[in-house]
Amino acid sequence: MRSLLGALALLAGFTIALAPGQAAQSSGKPSPAAIVVPSQAGKVDGRPGNSDRYMWEVFTSAVRPAVTPGKAVFETWATDEDIYQANPVWPTAGAERPIRASRRQTNFHLAGSDLPPCGTPENPWVANFPLTGCLAEVVYRDRLQFDYIVGNGLNTKAGAAAFYASPRVVNFPGASLALKADWVPLTDLLQWVPELGSLENARRAYYTVVSEGVEYGLVAMHISTAANPAWVWGTFEHRNNPGRCDATGCYDSFGARRPVVLPDEKQSNTQYGACTKTPELKRLMQAAGLSGVWENYCLKSTQVSFTNAAGKPTVLTNSVTERLSVNGELIGSCISCHAYAAFGADGAPTSAALTMLAYNPVGKPIASPFADAKPNDFMWGIINFLNSN
Repeated sequence: MRSLLGALALLAGFTIALAPGQAAQSSGKPSPAAIVVPSQAGKVDGRPGNSDRYMWEVFTSAVRPAVTPGKAVFETWATDEDIYQANPVWPTAGAERPIRASRRQTNFHLAGSDLPPCGTPENPWVANFPLTGCLAEVVYRDRLQFDYIVGNGLNTKAGAAAFYASPRVVNFPGASLALKADWVPLTDLLQWVPELGSLENARRAYYTVVSEGVEYGLVAMHISTAANPAWVWGTFEHRNNPGRCDATGCYDSFGARRPVVLPDEKQSNTQYGACTKTPELKRLMQAAGLSGVWENYCLKSTQVSFTNAAGKPTVLTNSVTERLSVNGELIGSCISCHAYAAFGADGAPTSAALTMLAYNPVGKPIASPFADAKPNDFMWGIINFLNSN
């Protein structure tokens, strides 16, 4: 079991919290002063190897074929729409579960039943995404995380308020995980990646699902697990994502034959080619029964700490999940962003925590946003309580 005290201890110390673009030159690349550094593999408590190996183990387990025909295991988990409601339900096997955009994509003003299948991302132009294209971001949580949230009443604003009034602290089980997946209709993919040429080529290159008559391709995936006090973070992208290694580069010490891919200094949104897999990863994929399509997905990097050994803030973002659908930036930090997940006496995320998100924080968290707030152990699911009773 993880120690929350260990995670909270990380809140002490100096933070560099940068406004979007502050850590980059006009080219969008990190400044020569190296204010921030790309995150790379680190230690995972009680695990052999490093966080790159661990995250590939988690990935292959999550995307392996489920008992439900035609589904990957993660697709059988509960989504935020299943969880953050008065009557949370763990999905039944084989149930039809249409893709819906996250409440974050709709500014949290729609009920779960009113969420659209997908929506135009916030910053399509920065990634040369079709201006009328559609993106669906779905958050899936495994059974351990579902049971912890529901068992502690953290699935509703009122329940979180009751938790706040108690002496308890939020401390997810160490093996629990959350997975954020980004889906794009294949017709939009053909516009975004014209090299595909045809729907058949897209079906061969992407993991696809059909929802309400629309065929979607999986373009990106964030995975976070509670294996460390400050969690372990990994982000994956399809090899065809334009600009997937821009700004920070890509780093995979376990699964890629080319472990370091530096960013293109001459042009953005370029193609970075295949992330050819190592024999070790191929054996892992084969043991999990994965189809060849999963070899098209690349680990961009992993993150286990706010700073590197020299004390410089580490950054890890996804060219789709953050740049395309949130703030247009590739200089950000999974761990720093999620560290500010906290709720107040009313059960809602505090305004101080939400304000920090607007500044695309990197580095160690500062303590002041946690005044009169209870940390939610790095999980921003509570953001679903915005505009709720």
